[in-house]
Amino acid sequence: MLKLTKNKIFYEILAFIILINILVLFNLNQFYIRAALGFIFLITIPGLLIMLMLKIREVGFWEYLVYVVGLSVSFIMFGGLAVNWILPLLNITDKPLSLYPILICFNIFLIAFWIIAWIRNKDLKPFEINMPKLDWTNRIFFIVPMLLPVLSILGAFLLNNRGPNYLTMIMLGGIAVYVFMMVLFRKKLNPNIYPWALYWISLALLLMFSLRSWYVSGWDISQEYYVFNLTMENSFWSMDYFRDAYNACLSLNILPKILISFSSIFNQMVFKILFQILFSFVPVILFLFFNIFYKKILSFLASFFLISTPNYMMEMPILARQEIAILFFSLILLVLFKNNFSRNKKILIICFSFSMIVSHYSTSYIALGILLFTFLISQIYIRSQQFNAKNSNKEKILGSSKLNLTGTLLFVIFIFAFLWYSQTTFLTGGLMNVLSDSIINIKDIFNEDLKQPGSSLINQFTLFSEQISPTNLLANYTLTKDLEYANKSYLSLYPEEITSKYPPKTSYPKVLPLKIDYSIFKSINLIGEILKKLIKLLILLSPISLIFLKVKSSLMKTEYLSISFGAATIIGLIITLPILSIKYPLGRLYLQALIILAVATIFCCLKVFWFIKSEPGRIKIVFLIFIAYFLFSTGFIQEITGGTQGNLNLNNFLESTMPLYVHNSEVKSAEWLSQNYDSSNFIYVDQFSSRKIFAFGGIYFHFEGMMPSLIDKNSYVYSSYTNIVEKKSATAHKMTALTYSFPEEFLNENKNNIYSTGESKILK
Repeated sequence: MLKLTKNKIFYEILAFIILINILVLFNLNQFYIRAALGFIFLITIPGLLIMLMLKIREVGFWEYLVYVVGLSVSFIMFGGLAVNWILPLLNITDKPLSLYPILICFNIFLIAFWIIAWIRNKDLKPFEINMPKLDWTNRIFFIVPMLLPVLSILGAFLLNNRGPNYLTMIMLGGIAVYVFMMVLFRKKLNPNIYPWALYWISLALLLMFSLRSWYVSGWDISQEYYVFNLTMENSFWSMDYFRDAYNACLSLNILPKILISFSSIFNQMVFKILFQILFSFVPVILFLFFNIFYKKILSFLASFFLISTPNYMMEMPILARQEIAILFFSLILLVLFKNNFSRNKKILIICFSFSMIVSHYSTSYIALGILLFTFLISQIYIRSQQFNAKNSNKEKILGSSKLNLTGTLLFVIFIFAFLWYSQTTFLTGGLMNVLSDSIINIKDIFNEDLKQPGSSLINQFTLFSEQISPTNLLANYTLTKDLEYANKSYLSLYPEEITSKYPPKTSYPKVLPLKIDYSIFKSINLIGEILKKLIKLLILLSPISLIFLKVKSSLMKTEYLSISFGAATIIGLIITLPILSIKYPLGRLYLQALIILAVATIFCCLKVFWFIKSEPGRIKIVFLIFIAYFLFSTGFIQEITGGTQGNLNLNNFLESTMPLYVHNSEVKSAEWLSQNYDSSNFIYVDQFSSRKIFAFGGIYFHFEGMMPSLIDKNSYVYSSYTNIVEKKSATAHKMTALTYSFPEEFLNENKNNIYSTGESKILK
C-alpha cells in the first residue's frame, strides 16, 4: 500500500525535474542511467502535469498511464515546435533544438505546468494506491512476459551475427503457449495481467524485427532517417530543408531530436528501440477501448490478434511516423467512447487529433474520413429517430442525443488539418491528385492494371489466387523502364548491340529445405491459406455481426456501429477504386481498420461457432484459431515445415526483404560515394539500394534500374550486398517485390571499379 498526498506528488515531480537537469547538464551517461531516466522523464512528467492541470482523476491506472504517455509525446512535439519557431523570431538562437535552448525552455514550460497544477489541485485529498496481491499463478503470468523482449533482443543479435534462430523460435513458441494458458486460467487471473502481458508481447514482436541489422533497415524508414538527420544536424526544423511529406511529420524530426537530447542515446536506436517502446502501448490502449463493449478475455484476444498480423510486427517497426500517428489514433478512439469522465474530454480528443495530424498525413486522412462517416451516420440515426417520434417526444430525443463526436469538435479538427497540411506544410496537393486520379479513372474500376496486384475482392478471398509470375512481372517492368528511359535525351545509353547480350533474367526465390513429407506440407500450407482468407472475410463481415451486440446505450451502439462500418467502407473503397491501392499499401490500411474492427472480428468468429452451446468452449476454439494464425504470420510454422521462403525475423536469406537489410559494407560505400562523387554524373542503383544511399549518403537524385539498356555510359553504379554477394537486383514493381539478375558481366566489361568493400562496390 502506497499513501500519497498532494505535497508528496508535487515534490517528487519537482525532484525528478531537478535530477534530469543534473544528469543532462553534467552529461552523466554511466550505465545508461541517463538514457533510461531521460526517456522515462520525457514520456511521463509532461503528461502527468497536464493530467493534473486538467484534474482528470476518474480513470483507472492503465487508462491514466496511456493518457500520460500520449500527452507527453504531444508535449514533446508541440513544445519543441513552439521553441523551434519562437526562439529564432526573438533572435535568441538559430539552433533552437540544440540541448541547452530546449532544456531551458522545457524547464520553463514544466515549472509553469507544475505551478498551475498545484493551484488547481488544492482540493486533492490524500489517497492510497494498493498494489495488487498476486498468488503464485498470477506471479508466473506477471514475470513470464517480461522475459520475451530479452529473448527477442538476443535472438535478433544472434541472427545479425549470422547465427541460428533458436532464441527467436523459443520466444514465438513461448508467446503461443503463454496466450493459450491465459485463456485456460482466465478466471484466476488478476485483471492487470491482460494489459501487462499485451505490452511485453507487443514489444518482443516489434524488437524481433526492428533490431534486425545494426542499422535502420527497411523501406520508408530510410527516408525517415534522412529527414531526421536534417533536423539533427541543424538543430532546427524547416520545410525548406526538404519539401517533402516526410519532413512535415514532427514524429520524424522534432520528436526524435528531443528524445536524443535528454537520453543521449545512439541516433538510430531512437527508431529501433524507443519508438517500439512507445508503440507497444497501442495494444494496451485498444484493450481498454475494446473492454468498453466486450469482456476482458475477448478484448485481450482482439488486441493479441492485432499484434499478430504481419502488418503490425513486421511493417510498423520500419514506419516510424505511422507508429506515432496510430498511437494517437488509438487514444482518440479510447477517449471518444469512454464515458467514465466528462470534464476536459474534448480537450483530450483535440490534443490527440492534432498530434496525429502532425505525425503522419495518410493515417490522418483515413482517420478523418472514418470520423466524418461516423458523425454523418450518427446524425442520420438521430434525425430518423426524431422524425419517427411523436411531436411530444421530439425535443426529448434531441435533448438526450449527446453524441461523443460532435460537429463542433469535428470542425475544429478539420480546420487544424487544413491549416497544417495546406497553409504550413503545403501537402494537400498530393491528396487532391490521388483523389482526382481515382475519380477520373472510375470508369476503369475493373481494370486490374490500375490496382495493386492481388488487391481485387476476388483475390482477397480465393484460395491460392492467381499471382503474376516473376517472368511476366519482369517483362512488364523491363518494358516500362525501357520506354521511360528512351525519352531521357540527356542520357548517353549504351548501344543495343552491346546491351542485348546481357538480357535480365528472372530470379526465383530461395526456399527453406523441406523438412517433412510433401503431402503433409501441402496440407499445412492449405490450412495457412484458409486461415488468412477466413480472417479477411471475418474482418469485412464483422460490422454486420455488431448488430447483435448488446450495449446499454443505443446511441453509443450507433456510434460504434458507424465507426466500424466506416472502417470497413474505407477498405472497400481502396480495394475497389482505381489508383488508390497503388498509392496506399493495403497492409497499412488493414492495420488501421483493425484498430477498430479487431474485436468485432473476434465477436464475429464467436457467432460463427454459435452451435457450440458452451461459451468457454467457443472461446477456446477461437483462441486456438487466432494462435494458429499468429504462428503462421510470424513464420514459426514455415520454419518447422520448410519448403517456403521464411521470414526476415527468422532467416538471413529471405529474397523479398533481405535487400532491405543494411550491411556495414553498404553504409561505408554510401558514405564514400556521397563524399567523392562528381555531381555532374548520374548514379544508378536498384530500388532497395536507393534507400541506403539516401539514408546514409544523403544522395536523393539517382536513377533506378540495374539493366544494361538503362545505364548511362558516364554514370556511377552503386552495388549493394545483394548485388555483389547474391548477384541479384531487387526492386518493387506495382507494389510487388521483384528480383532479377545483376548485370555483373556487363559492368565488369564496360565500367571501372573505383571503390570496393568486398560486399559492396562503386563502379564508373
